[in-house]
Amino acid sequence: MKTAIKTILWVVLVPVALVLLLAVLIYLPPVQQWAAESVASYVSRTTGMTARVGKVRLRFPLDLQLDSFLLVKKPPTGSLQPGDTIADLESLVADVSLLPLLKSQVEVNSLELSNGKVNTQDLIASVAISGRVGRLYVVSRGIDLRGEHVTVDRAQIDNSLIDVALRDSVPPDTTESKADWKIDLRQVSARNTKFALHLPGDSMTVNMTDPSSPAIAGRCVNLLGGTFTSNAPVEASQALLVNGVTLDIAANSPALSAKNLEIKNIELLNGGDYNGENAISAKGLAKFHATSVLLGEGVPGWVDYLLLLAALAIVAALIVFPSLRKKKKKKE
Repeated sequence: MKTAIKTILWVVLVPVALVLLLAVLIYLPPVQQWAAESVASYVSRTTGMTARVGKVRLRFPLDLQLDSFLLVKKPPTGSLQPGDTIADLESLVADVSLLPLLKSQVEVNSLELSNGKVNTQDLIASVAISGRVGRLYVVSRGIDLRGEHVTVDRAQIDNSLIDVALRDSVPPDTTESKADWKIDLRQVSARNTKFALHLPGDSMTVNMTDPSSPAIAGRCVNLLGGTFTSNAPVEASQALLVNGVTLDIAANSPALSAKNLEIKNIELLNGGDYNGENAISAKGLAKFHATSVLLGEGVPGWVDYLLLLAALAIVAALIVFPSLRKKKKKKE
């Protein structure tokens, strides 16, 4: 009887002990580095690309740091040219909650990517993405693996240059797939970032849930060629260039708003008439909406004049006061 109990305990406890041992080992830096290099080697063998990982660190429970990741497409056989770089990433830090994973839910408390370069080339049939990313910060506390739904609570991109081109023709996909993922973007912001979007047929339609919010807003915005349709205005804090575009903007506020607005070669739909008003109505608003050249956005332009007057007053004081002192000494 005792022998049978011992055997049952061994059968039950050994797998548990192995799982616990594996859980401990995975947090040891040498094991983490070995695992990362093994994955990179597997990717290189199966994808025809060269993958390299500099440093990997995983802290309890799921705080991941990945440094120096490189993915290069192998050149054709016999070619003396180096392969094209698909991704070159300096740092990736992710903080993921552990318990929601047991319910097929993923909660990303924070994901931060720093100093990365990307060029997907022909890896994705329907789109080509290229450029550099200075910093990308994402918070997503609603990734439902079973429901195929992703909620991005916040996404912020800084100091970046992104070019996205949607292809006109995509080869037919003969593989069977039942995936129907939906992505809900709650808040997206960009600072010091240039973004170019190339659409099939050069046409773009933007319908805002809140028409009072701008369809496109930025420091400098260019609408070049094709057709642009929207129920909300386009705004630029500095410069807005509209050239060779067919516009159909049914907004309740000025359709185009910018400090410096340049319009060339445009065609207006709906007979050139919006809500019974003239198709184009312009007014110099720079003096009302100008921002400070010295202090940047968020500071009114008149602050620059105050600073200029203060500087002139200081210069005058430095010139006048010494001369007054000299005259006073001469009198004495």
